[in-house]
Parts: sequence; structure tokens; C-alpha cells
Amino acid sequence: MRWISLALALLVAAATTGCAVSQPGLAVPPPLRIDEVVAMSLRGESDAAIIAQIQQRGAAFVVGAEDFAQQRAAGVSDGVLRYIQGRSDGDQALKARILSGRYQVPAYYGSSYLGYSYLGYHAGQHYYGGSLRGYPRGYAHMHHGAHHGGRHH
Repeated sequence: MRWISLALALLVAAATTGCAVSQPGLAVPPPLRIDEVVAMSLRGESDAAIIAQIQQRGAAFVVGAEDFAQQRAAGVSDGVLRYIQGRSDGDQALKARILSGRYQVPAYYGSSYLGYSYLGYHAGQHYYGGSLRGYPRGYAHMHHGAHHGGRHH
């Protein structure tokens, strides 16, 4: 009987300690994608609300001069586009990271595409690179190179 009491006491202590340790922290939302900016614009969200989301979450896109007409036609306001254009801090580093991806597709397919993580948007293309499966980066280039620009799911 003594062993049962001791085991029960240890179980209660472990459960209590585990609850304090395993409380989930605040999840950081992923950087905002350009298609999310377009969706917010189409829902009629204000420029201030969209800009606040970009400031809070960061951006997974670099919009160049060639993209402004396309984004404006998609519904993004001039105010948001001017803000995006003015975000030059970090844009060159982000652009380099995005362009280092080996996989370009014309549409957004989610946080991964053919096993490669989403890098971001630049010049009308969404970039994926770095394997989620643990393969070396070159694997994407060697085994999936023929799919560039394809619309595969």
C-alpha cells in the first residue's frame, strides 16, 4: 500500500510540474505573404490594418517596380504599395534569400511544395527551397529541375 501511495504522490507531482513547464508560449505568426495582402485588400481592410499586419508579422515578399501594376490590379491600394515600396530595410537580404531558392512556381501552393519550404515572393514568382525531407539543397535541383514553373500539387 505504501508503494501505491508513493507512486500516486510522484504521479501528482510530475503532472503538476509538467503543466507548469509545458504551457504553450505565444506562437509567432509566419511572415505575411503577398496573396494575404491581396486578400485583406479585397475584404476591404484599411491601409492602416494591412500595414500593421506587415509591421507585426514581417513580409515574405519583395515587390519590385514590375510588380506594382499587377498588385494594384489585384486590389492592393496605392497607400499599401507606397508603404511596401518604402520598406527598403532588409529587402535586399530578403530578396537574396528568396532568390537563392531552387524552385520557382507562378502560384502559391502553401508552406511547402514538393517537399521544399516556402521562401517567399519576388518578381511574380513564389520560391521554394531547402528540403523538408532532410535531403541536401542540391537534391531539389538535380531531381526536380524539370518542374520549374509547373502547376503541380
